[in-house]
Amino acid sequence: MTDTAELDEDPWAWLYAQDGDDGPAWADVVVTAVVEPVPGGNVERCRREVEAGDVVPDQIVVDDPDPGSAADWLWLLTADCEPSPGALKHLLVALDRNPDLDVVGPLLVEPRRHGPGIVIAQYGQTISSNGRLRSLVPSGELYQGQLERADALGVDAAGMLVRGDVWRELGGFNRDLPHAFRGIDFGWRATLAGHRVAVEPAAQVVVHAEPLDLGDARAAGLAVVGAHLTPGRRLLGRLRLAVMSLLASLAFLLGKDGARAAGEITGLGRWIGRRRLRRSVALTARQVSSTPQTRARARSLRPARGAGLRRGLEGAAERISEWLASFSGPTDAPSLDELTGDEFAGVRRDQPRISPLVVGLVLTVLLAAGAGRALFRAGSLQGPWLLPAPASWLTLVQEYVAPIAGQPALHTPGWTGLMGLASFVTGGQPEWLVSILVMGCVPLAWLAAFRLLNQTVASHVLAGIAAFGYALAPVLAGGLNVGSTGLVVFAVLLPVYVYRVRFWLSQEETTWRAAAGLGVWGLLLTAVFPPSWVLLVIGLVVVTLGRPVRTWLQLVLAVAAPLLLLVGPWRETLLAYPGRLLTGIEPVMAGLAPPTAWEVLLGRTAGGTPPLWLSLVVVGGLWVVGLVGALRRRGRAAAAFAVAGFASAAAVLVTRLVVQVPPGEWARPSGMELFVVAAGALILAAAWGLDDLSSDLRGANLGLRHVGTLALTVVIAGVLVLAGGWWVLAGETGLHRSGVGSIPPFVRNEQTSPTPGRTLALELRDAEVSWSLLQDDLPRLGDVERGLVASGDPEATRLAASVVTRLTSGSGDDQLLPDLMTLGVSYIWLTGGDAGHRLAISNTPGLGVGTGDRDTVWPVEGSGRAVVVTADGRVVTGNGQELPAGTELRLAEPADSRWQATAGGRELAPVPTAGFGQSFDTTGASGVLEFGLRQGPDWWAWAQLAGLALLILLAAPGLRRAGEPAGPRRVEEQRANQPESAPRRALGGER
Repeated sequence: MTDTAELDEDPWAWLYAQDGDDGPAWADVVVTAVVEPVPGGNVERCRREVEAGDVVPDQIVVDDPDPGSAADWLWLLTADCEPSPGALKHLLVALDRNPDLDVVGPLLVEPRRHGPGIVIAQYGQTISSNGRLRSLVPSGELYQGQLERADALGVDAAGMLVRGDVWRELGGFNRDLPHAFRGIDFGWRATLAGHRVAVEPAAQVVVHAEPLDLGDARAAGLAVVGAHLTPGRRLLGRLRLAVMSLLASLAFLLGKDGARAAGEITGLGRWIGRRRLRRSVALTARQVSSTPQTRARARSLRPARGAGLRRGLEGAAERISEWLASFSGPTDAPSLDELTGDEFAGVRRDQPRISPLVVGLVLTVLLAAGAGRALFRAGSLQGPWLLPAPASWLTLVQEYVAPIAGQPALHTPGWTGLMGLASFVTGGQPEWLVSILVMGCVPLAWLAAFRLLNQTVASHVLAGIAAFGYALAPVLAGGLNVGSTGLVVFAVLLPVYVYRVRFWLSQEETTWRAAAGLGVWGLLLTAVFPPSWVLLVIGLVVVTLGRPVRTWLQLVLAVAAPLLLLVGPWRETLLAYPGRLLTGIEPVMAGLAPPTAWEVLLGRTAGGTPPLWLSLVVVGGLWVVGLVGALRRRGRAAAAFAVAGFASAAAVLVTRLVVQVPPGEWARPSGMELFVVAAGALILAAAWGLDDLSSDLRGANLGLRHVGTLALTVVIAGVLVLAGGWWVLAGETGLHRSGVGSIPPFVRNEQTSPTPGRTLALELRDAEVSWSLLQDDLPRLGDVERGLVASGDPEATRLAASVVTRLTSGSGDDQLLPDLMTLGVSYIWLTGGDAGHRLAISNTPGLGVGTGDRDTVWPVEGSGRAVVVTADGRVVTGNGQELPAGTELRLAEPADSRWQATAGGRELAPVPTAGFGQSFDTTGASGVLEFGLRQGPDWWAWAQLAGLALLILLAAPGLRRAGEPAGPRRVEEQRANQPESAPRRALGGER
C-alpha cells in the first residue's frame, strides 16, 4: 500500500500499489472490449474513447462476441455510447473489491448539455411484474456522488463487463430482443443461475441511443416477463399481462399521452403476433437451472409488490401538493436578490406565522357545525325547498332518461343526471352529497373564493376576510334556510369558474386544456342556473377582446360546452316552457310572492332571510365597502362594482316576471343566484380596491384618511360579525332531518309493493284543508319538474281536488268511490280534524273501515294504479305480476300514445278511455303482465355522457413525462435485500 502523502496526491494510487514485483490485482486479467455496431452509432468514436481510457483492454473487436471465445472478461459496448476514461478501471476496481461479482455495469449518463452536473440516464435495471423496464433510481436526476455500488437484476448492454465463463454458460445475449432489453434478460438468467450482477456508479458511460419504439419496448418487456412465468401460471399470467396492457393504455389515454397509449396496444399486438420472439426468450430462460434460493434472490431484485401503486399515490400526492400550492397566492417575502441587496433592511415580510388557509377553513367548518347543530342526526335532510334525496344515484339517472307519461314534450333537466353522477363521490348516496353541499356550503364557498382572492390580492388576511364575506352571500339570501340546493352549488362553483378564467388567460399561450376546464365548470353552472350561460358568454367575450385567434377558438369550446345540456329531449321542454331558462332548479317550490325592488337589492327574495334591519346593515355595508374600493382604484375594482350593479338590475328585472315552468305550473324566478353574483362582485371590488391600504397610510400623519380607514374597518367587522352570527344562530333553522314522510308504514309499503296504489293525504288545520296525492317512495329530489303525481296531469289534479271537497264536506255521493279508483287511490290518510270530519269520510259509500285515532286511514278496496276488470269486480295487479283473467287492464296514469302492455309476450291492444287513465284489452290474454312507456332512442344520453367525458379528459392534467417513469427502489433498498456475499474469488478463471 502507499503512504498517506501519496494517497493525498492521487486518491486512486492504491489501485496501482504492488506487493513486491507484482502488478495490479487485475494485471493478469484478459479483457476483450467488443463494440457492436448499431443504427445511429459511431464505431470509431467509441473505439477512440476506449483506447484513450485509463486502462486499455487487451483486445478491441467490432462485432457481436462469440459465446465460445476463451476471453476471461468481455467488456460489451454499443457504437452509440462513449465510455469515460476511467470507466473500465472503476469496473475492475469493483471486481477487485467484490470477486464474487460476475456481471458489473456502469452508470449510464446523458450527453452533456447546458447546465452543470451529470444527468442519470440509467442506474442498473429491473423489471416490473407487468413488463416495464425500470432504473433503480429515476432517470433525469442529477448525479452528485450520492449513489453506491448495488446489486441489480440486470445492467444495460452498453458498458457491461461480464465474466467469460458466465457469458459462455448462458449463451450470450438474445439477439431477438432490442438492445435496451438484452441486459435485463441476460442479468435475470445470470441471477437464476447463481451469478451476481451489480452496477458501479463510479464507472460512467455516456449514451447517445435513440428512444426505442414504444411498441417494440412493450413487446420486449412482455416477452421477458412472460418467459419467466411458472409453468402452472403461464396461461393466467399471460392473460393478466394482456389485461394490464389494455388498462395501462386506457390510463395513458386518460393522461392525454396518446403515444404511450398506442404503444401499449401496438406492443401487445406484437407480443401476441411475434411467435419467434416469445419462443426464443422463453427457451433461453427455461435452459437455466435455478434453485429456490436463486429464484428468491431474483424476486428480491425486482420491484416490490405495490410499487406501481406507490408511484401512483406519489403522483397523486404531488398533484394535491400543486393544488394546495395554488392557495398560497403571491407573497411579499423577499427574493434572493433582495436578501443580498443593500436595501434588504427596508423589505417588509408579510408572512403570517399561521396559514390563513388553515385558520379560515377550520373557522368556517366550526361555524358550519354550530349552524347545523340540529342536523347531525339520522334521517334525510329536508327543507321548504328541499325534498328528500333518493336512496340511490341510480334513481336520479333513471329518472333523467325515463319519459314522462302524458307529457311528450316534458323531460327531466340535466342537473338531475349530473347530481346522480356526482353522487359517486359520496359512494353513490345522493343524501350524503346533498348534506355536504348544503351544510358545508359556507366552508366550500370560502375555500373556492379564498383560492381566487389569494391569487389577486397581496394580503393573505384580506383574501381570507373577503372570502368569508362572499361565503355568507347564500346565507343572507336565505338559500340555506330554505334548502336551495341549486343556489349552494352555484355559490361554490362561481369562484371556481372565475379562477379558471384567470388561469386560462394568465398563461403565456392559452391552452385547450384550460378552455376545456372552463367548458366543464360552465356546463355545471348552466345546469343549476341556465341564465349563467348568458353571463358567461358576455364575460368571456369581454375579457378575451384583443386576444389572438387561438384564444377565440378556445373561447368557442368554452361557451359551446354548456350547450351539451340541450342535446336530447330537454330542448323540447325549453321550447314548450321557455320561462324555465330564467329559473334555478325546481322553480315551483320558490312560490309566487312578488318582492319589491329594494328587497331584491338586499337579497330578500326568499323565505328564511335575516331580519330586515340586519339585511339593511349587512348588504348595505357590502355596497358601501364595494363603492369605496371602486373609488380608490378605478380599474378592475370599478369594473367589478359595475358588474354588481348589472347583476342587481338583472335580479330586479327577472323577479318582476311570472313564467310557466314544467310540469305546466307558474313560478316566479327567485333572483337569489343573481344576488350571489352581485355580492361576489362587491367583494371583489372591495378587495381589489382596498388591497395594500395600510402601506399607503404608513408614514403619513394622522388625519382624515386614518379616520376613514378606521370607520371602514368597523363597517367590515360589523358586517362579518352580524352576518356570521345570524348564520350560526338562525341561518339553517329552516332545515330539519327526519324520516321520509310520516305516513303509516303499512301505507308506504303498499305504495312501494309489486301491486302499488296511491295515498290521498288530507290535513285539516283550523278549518283549512291541505291535500296531496302520494305515490312510490314519496316525493324526492328531482321529482318536482317531472310532476310529483301523475306527471302533473291537469285532469288528475281537478279530479283529486273535487274528491277532497266532497270527502271533507260529507256529501257521501256514490261517485266518490269510482273517482278514487280512477286516481288509483288505495288509502285515504287523514291528519288533524275532529270526529265530525272522520265521520263524514267514513260515510262514503263503499269505503273500508277507518282505523286510528288522531291519524285515521281508510282502505279503498279493489283500487290500485293497475287493476284488471273481471266478471266479479276488480283485481289489483302490477308490473311483472301474473295477469288475472279479465276483460280490461286499467292504468291510473295519464293517457299517452307511448303506453304499451304485453301479457306473456303478447302485445295488448289499447282501449279508448274518457278522462284520466289508460286502458288495454285483456280478453283471452294470460301470462306475466309487463307495461310501461315506450322508450325512445337513448343515443342522446350516451352522446351527453361521451361529450362530458371528453371535456373532463381534455381538462384533466396530462402525464409528466413521455418516457417510462423510474422505479422507486433505491440503493438502500437493494442492499437490504442482498444475501450475504460469497467468498472472494480471483478476477479471472473458472469458479
